[in-house]
Amino acid sequence: MASRAFLAGLSLIFAQKLYRPFVIGGSGLYPMGAWQEKRHPFPAGGHIRYAVGLYGAKEYYNRQGRLGWFPFFQLIQWSLNQQSFFSSFVSQETISSLRSRSPLSNIGGLGVVYRFPLKTGLWCAFSGDLRIAYVSYPSWELLLKSGEVLRILIESNSYIGCAVSPTLWVDLLQNKKTLFGISMSYPLLWGKPSFFTYSLLRDTLQLQSERRSYSLSPSWIELRLQISFLP
Repeated sequence: MASRAFLAGLSLIFAQKLYRPFVIGGSGLYPMGAWQEKRHPFPAGGHIRYAVGLYGAKEYYNRQGRLGWFPFFQLIQWSLNQQSFFSSFVSQETISSLRSRSPLSNIGGLGVVYRFPLKTGLWCAFSGDLRIAYVSYPSWELLLKSGEVLRILIESNSYIGCAVSPTLWVDLLQNKKTLFGISMSYPLLWGKPSFFTYSLLRDTLQLQSERRSYSLSPSWIELRLQISFLP
């Protein structure tokens, strides 16, 4: 009798598997505050115009499919207003050529999520997360018309923060395994100051060099299109 009850209990447990979907998505990010400021020279303004990002997460819900937690990772490529940024260091009329790349951000963290049905095939979810964000700047070299080279090196920085994200999920395929969603997020990040260095060189001779600190936390509003699926 006891063995039958034990087997029945195991069958019940395995019949009610946890809901563990993968979530992937693409983001459009609009910079806010000083991060997108164009009127002030660096480091008072970030001179970011917009960004695109990739998002991935693995969610673990309870058996009711409502309360869960998730680890996530995000990669963001920022678009820099080069004219405003480089004019912080040198007049545009003196630049002969430049080699430039975009700043990148890696973000990772853990979060909790609660979702509830609105009607058949439609869910609303609210998630909150704790995150670590890393901003990586490339090095820039500007060839001036005078024959000198201006080298700009901004040391990368990391931040801790949080975000709350509402999401609307729709079961377009009506298979209860693949959901399409739209999410909005506004993260808050905090970090310590870092440093940047700009140097003036002619051939292999360094004519001038200066190192200064900067404190510029990234800030943005994010709109993300995503899909949740069971493999």
